Amino acid sequence: GLSYFDYNPAAIAEATVEAAPSIEPVDFQTSRGWLKRFQRVGLARLSLDGKPVTLGLYSDDTDPAKIKRVSMFFLDELSGHETYGVGRYIDIEVAGLPKTLTIDFNRAYNPNCARSPHYNCPLAKDHIPVALRAGEKAPAKH
Repeated sequence: GLSYFDYNPAAIAEATVEAAPSIEPVDFQTSRGWLKRFQRVGLARLSLDGKPVTLGLYSDDTDPAKIKRVSMFFLDELSGHETYGVGRYIDIEVAGLPKTLTIDFNRAYNPNCARSPHYNCPLAKDHIPVALRAGEKAPAKH
């Protein structure tokens, strides 16, 4: 089964969204050594444990008005120890690219490659400089 940290109210943050001047494709290395492309539509700027954090916001949509979901891929100080080493993800449903975003890290989840090497998951690039005890923990070895 899945293992989660206890609910952490301090792991909910309000972010200011900075729209990308132009939506740009970003290639991520994947768990199987391939490349996977996402559109970076902006940045989320927030604070966790008093430390500034910047996370890329990614979407499949290229028109900011039509964006229905943004995704974030991140590592933190627990990655590879208490949490999955490839990183964890958060997806948030939106109606167009917002100016602010509530990010609940209690909803952070492991990608499918955490459970099977047959999946192809992007390796997180953004690093949160805190031990984020919220969301899904590292899975049992597969």
